[in-house]
Amino acid sequence: MKLSVVLLLLLSNILFYISVTAHGASECEPDGDIEFICGIMNAEDIIAIPGSDFIIASGRISDSAGSIYAINKNSYESREVFPKNALASNLNTSFSASCPGQASTFQPHGVSYRVGTNGAHTLYVVGHGEREAIEIFELNIETPWPTLRWIGCIIAPDSVFRFNSVTSLPDGAVAATDFNRAGGFVWEWNMGKGWSVVPGSEMAGANGLVSSPSGEWLYIAEYFEKNIVKLSRGQRQPKVERVNVGYMVDNIRWADDDSLFLAGHDRECSEGGDCTNPDVTVILRAQPESLLITPVLTWRRRDFFPVSTVAIEVEDEVWLGGIRGTDRIVRHPK
Repeated sequence: MKLSVVLLLLLSNILFYISVTAHGASECEPDGDIEFICGIMNAEDIIAIPGSDFIIASGRISDSAGSIYAINKNSYESREVFPKNALASNLNTSFSASCPGQASTFQPHGVSYRVGTNGAHTLYVVGHGEREAIEIFELNIETPWPTLRWIGCIIAPDSVFRFNSVTSLPDGAVAATDFNRAGGFVWEWNMGKGWSVVPGSEMAGANGLVSSPSGEWLYIAEYFEKNIVKLSRGQRQPKVERVNVGYMVDNIRWADDDSLFLAGHDRECSEGGDCTNPDVTVILRAQPESLLITPVLTWRRRDFFPVSTVAIEVEDEVWLGGIRGTDRIVRHPK
């Protein structure tokens, strides 16, 4: 009798596994020449790690929790690397002495990296939930799968409404955008000096952010005004250039040809900040010197991928990450 029960349970588990696998496979079938990498929940931001085969994605589960994923750009396999499979944390107070320790949970948002040596890099992740902070990880790409070890945090200033994007700067600093429609800023953090507002950076809904390789310029998405902003850094009189692109630009990423990739939304937002899901996301290319804008592709809303927030070039494809209930990365041909 006991053996029969065991066999029945085993058979049930096998059939359940087969049904789940088949269901997931059917949902992840190509849509024409568009393909997908499934099993990645609400990848708000994605970034390619130089000198490796891996893409890092930040995923959301709730307002206070989420995962970080690694994706192999050749095999298209993915793996959660935080919190599941993460190495034991090791607080390094040289980053910020005020960091109280690892948060019990946080929602990952924008991501950036600093290149290190021997495959050991630093990963910066905007975190929400238990606290508003830049969470810092040691990222090792010399292993078969990248590993993450939490090593510190930089707590946001009290006046920050909500950090959105983060970028590393070449002198050991980082910068982050404050997504505040009433008047946000770009904040810069320097070791030993703490946080300060970048002069000339006040704007309505500072969203995506990248730095030029030299750190001389910041490129910022002024979301609610549909602008791309080019802002000088480290100058007494800041230089500011604005170009209206006709779309609410979310994340910004460097493309293979050293242009900028922009993910822009066609949507309506109330004064209170509530926004409709966009019918389309338009991927644009901006030239960093002139801010000349050219279209790349248009993503039309699907129920399984309603909002795209970021686009990067991966070989001969454009990969899209998104939120609002998606479980995949989009692989779109150029």
